[in-house]
Amino acid sequence: MTKRLVLCDCQKTQTLDVDILSAASGFECSRIFTGLCTHQLPEAQKLIAEGNVLLACGQETARFSELAADIGADEPDFIDLRDRAGWSDDTNTAPKMAALLVDHLRPAPQVKTRDVESHGMCLIIGPSSHVFEPAAQLAQSLSVTVLLTDQKVDLPLTRDYEVVAGKVRNVAGSFGRFELVIDAFQSLDPSGRGAMRLTAPRDGAHTQCDLILDLSGEAALFLAPHKRDGYLRADPKSLPAVALLVAQAAQMVGTFEKTVFLNFEEHLCAHSRASQKGCNRCLDICPTGAIMSLGEHVEIDPMICAGCGACAALCPSGAITYDAPKASDIVKRIGAMAQAYHKAGGTAARLLVHDDHGAEMISLAARFDKGLPADVIPMHVSALLSVGHAEILAALTLGFVHVDILLAPTSEKETIDFEIALAVAIGASGRVGLLDISDPSDLSKALYGVKTSALDFDPILALGNRRQVTRLAAQALNPNAEVPLA
Repeated sequence: MTKRLVLCDCQKTQTLDVDILSAASGFECSRIFTGLCTHQLPEAQKLIAEGNVLLACGQETARFSELAADIGADEPDFIDLRDRAGWSDDTNTAPKMAALLVDHLRPAPQVKTRDVESHGMCLIIGPSSHVFEPAAQLAQSLSVTVLLTDQKVDLPLTRDYEVVAGKVRNVAGSFGRFELVIDAFQSLDPSGRGAMRLTAPRDGAHTQCDLILDLSGEAALFLAPHKRDGYLRADPKSLPAVALLVAQAAQMVGTFEKTVFLNFEEHLCAHSRASQKGCNRCLDICPTGAIMSLGEHVEIDPMICAGCGACAALCPSGAITYDAPKASDIVKRIGAMAQAYHKAGGTAARLLVHDDHGAEMISLAARFDKGLPADVIPMHVSALLSVGHAEILAALTLGFVHVDILLAPTSEKETIDFEIALAVAIGASGRVGLLDISDPSDLSKALYGVKTSALDFDPILALGNRRQVTRLAAQALNPNAEVPLA
């Protein structure tokens, strides 16, 4: 059965071109509804019951999913055209919607994963004033041990969780396999009459756990703590923050999938040869400490790697490549979007690369400001550095006239700056920019009224690895170059 694209103009606040969207998707389009999530909900129910539908709504996915569950139908697929295209001060947004639709319909690239097993062994670190209540809550679903950072306290009489005291000397690992060394370690002696007491302190105690809830209020145990899976940290004085982490920790038992973000070819690594030090770029840039030196080459711990992509962007030999998704998949994705946009009648497209933070900015700009211009096509990626100099150059040779990268607060800005500078040196001068913006209104202001010029060559097919793509793009962008690029 042919899939049906179900359209709603959200109380006539956006313009939808049925013919262009049908041609781009190859789907039959419904009539254009105006309030599918409100007064036309019975019609939505009928369409969902018929099955095989793609709902052009990103806001009410929970409502429609619940509706499908209530009637025993398959959950529909969803795409957000409104916030990313329809809500715009520009009028002709149909070509952009066609590009977004084609991008959504591309098969998801295969990524490697590893299983992570958590038995629910949770270590809560902090002073007695902040740890006992979370421990009591989590003890209902996890095996909890409290590590007190203060000692002169009245110890709880409950045996629902373990209580120890000490100071963390060293910690390593990630979700499902943390290992700690604790000095001045004291365990609870539950024997005898009267108040509970601790044993004599000793140094060098070893322990393991699956997850850590850090309520110490002290310095984080890890570099880039927000990127360490299984390490949950909050200001112990913020009750909402603590409550949120407790709820999150309670769900962290069972088997989980961890994405393997990188591919590493040891024989290409330029870290060292014949005991002579070489390249340390990946070691210096990794925010999580997932990379270590092993003499002639480095080693990457995929369970600690958070997938920022900085090491792959800076690796001079190509030994480290981003693999979730591969560079070739990103280039194909960019090409498909550009082709769909131009096929639908669009001209001079600009590419806006963003992550989850950028997606929220775009939605807010659409709701409360001008939204995005009709020629700006947003491309969501899990890691901004999965789009480096090669992908920027490829975008320009595949039909885009400009590329912007929307920075997030946790982005590796220094590395992104390096990649942009490299792209500029190779041939992207005046055609790539970094948007370091925190206000959605400023995002709209930065993108409207920008003058662009078309590139004077037909789009090329950029194939191969990042080096090959870069070489092809450099040749296309510099057709009259008589000497190698500096």
